Amino acid sequence: MNLSEETFILAFRRFASRKSLPKIKISDNGTTFIAAAKQLTRSSSVIEKLNNFGTTWKFIPKRAPWYGGFWERLIGLTKDSIKKILVRSLIQIELLRTIVTEFEAILNVRPLTYVSSDPIR
Repeated sequence: MNLSEETFILAFRRFASRKSLPKIKISDNGTTFIAAAKQLTRSSSVIEKLNNFGTTWKFIPKRAPWYGGFWERLIGLTKDSIKKILVRSLIQIELLRTIVTEFEAILNVRPLTYVSSDPIR
């Protein structure tokens, strides 16, 4: 896996193309994210490109793991679904990408709030 600045920018562009350009990226305080943020802040080209996109990178409060509970729940749903489908199968990366993309589509169809069955509400 290549963790260069160019690879990060390309991955971010792919993400923004699929989902839309985020104004704020919020990460938990995992050591990987903290290390990546420190390394990226040393790179003026990455910071400049993120600023050109209009994106800022923020972290959840320290020692507040419940803060990201809503996205952790979605991650859990995705992991559980993939485990149930694949069990212990060995598959090629293209099939895994396809399965993950299909789960992404399923999760993104869900309503964000309660949907009443009463047509007046």
